[in-house]
Amino acid sequence: MVVSARVLMIAVRFRDSGFGVWGRGMAGSARWGGLPLLLAAVGGALVAGLLSAPPAVGVGVSSPAAAEDGQPDLDGADSAGGGSLSEAVEAARSGKPVLVESRTTADSLTWVRPDGSLTTESSPGPVRLRAGGSWRDIDLVLGDGDGDGWLTPAASPLDVGVASRPGRGRPVVRVARRGTRIGLSGPRGLVLGRGRVDGSLVAFRRGAVRAGAQGVVLSFATRARDRGRWVLPARVAGGRWRVSGGRVVLGNAAGRTGAWSRGPVLRSGKTSAVSGEPGSVSPLRVKVLGRGKGSRLVLTLPKATVARVGVVDVGVSFSADDGYVQTQKGDDVPPTGSAEELLKAGFTNDGGYLARSFLKFPGTSSYRGQQVLSAKLRLRNYYSSSCSDAKMLAQQVTTKVTFKQLSWANQPKVTTARQASFDPAYGWSGSCPAADAVWDVRQIVADWAA
Repeated sequence: MVVSARVLMIAVRFRDSGFGVWGRGMAGSARWGGLPLLLAAVGGALVAGLLSAPPAVGVGVSSPAAAEDGQPDLDGADSAGGGSLSEAVEAARSGKPVLVESRTTADSLTWVRPDGSLTTESSPGPVRLRAGGSWRDIDLVLGDGDGDGWLTPAASPLDVGVASRPGRGRPVVRVARRGTRIGLSGPRGLVLGRGRVDGSLVAFRRGAVRAGAQGVVLSFATRARDRGRWVLPARVAGGRWRVSGGRVVLGNAAGRTGAWSRGPVLRSGKTSAVSGEPGSVSPLRVKVLGRGKGSRLVLTLPKATVARVGVVDVGVSFSADDGYVQTQKGDDVPPTGSAEELLKAGFTNDGGYLARSFLKFPGTSSYRGQQVLSAKLRLRNYYSSSCSDAKMLAQQVTTKVTFKQLSWANQPKVTTARQASFDPAYGWSGSCPAADAVWDVRQIVADWAA
């Protein structure tokens, strides 16, 4: 199963002793204390599948016990619910859920229902941002609104710019966050030409850049006659590149990791016309030279010239709340970065790779002491390599998840207790078109609330 990280939702309903139990931090940041899940195939039955859509958690919180007239008792709702009384009254009057705007965050929305319960949809990562005093959905469609030759997203949590025509000292992409600024260029000697925009993707003559909400991915086409080493200028301010565990990480002045690369990798072989999966994915050796504006990433291509033909991906992530790992014959095959916007689970690429996905949900303090009535995990399954049913499990992760260090050989532990299963396959043909995959994870979330 391969799924886009754009459609992911957990829907949970709780019964609590008071109204309005959710605080603004319910869907919080990606700090440990968040609730991780694993998606994994059972046995060898599951074939490739693609999930697409922004991750989100939907949580419903039921009202307190009804008063004698059978209506929810809303006394004290303002103090307990953070100013939700007016929305509760409007929901009861209209008979429809009403958005509680004071509880909107970058990764969660909360509604009050006519019966006084709350429903919250929450995402592991940001899906909206605050702009001009109001919230707006993240919009990664690129455009040159300023006419300065930099293609920028309509609304992004990152300061990203893709050069419409790289060269003459201008990097292919610049990206900044919290005092860390990076400028990445194509391999020396490779002429990219003018870019063509397609949503969040800019395609060049021999390369492409995709902008994501938490990072970027650069891709460059290789040829048999290319030299065995590629040198990519990677200027940086507010940090320094280093190689750790075969990955490139960017440490800031405080010694913390400000960004990291989930690559580089070489994609080669025939690509599936349906799923877009490459024939093979191989990690490339990388080392760092210089520092600051003179930083360079040096990639070593395969010795055999025929093996060099393909696409090199270099992904840079500033944060991550979901990700996947995959292996081929026991070897780690690193994904390239958060801008991929997809998750994988089971056997992908016609059985050539085995993948698992990890999703990290917010801190659990708001769940504590509540009776869980229902909980659903929902993802969009847009590709499977057949219509045959195959068991896919959602399991609770029991140890810390650090996405910048996540690999097949370095996975967190999980438990089979209270696991949930989903069997249908979607996205292979008209007989099983793309559709939502839904897991009943009530028992898992009840464990979080205990």
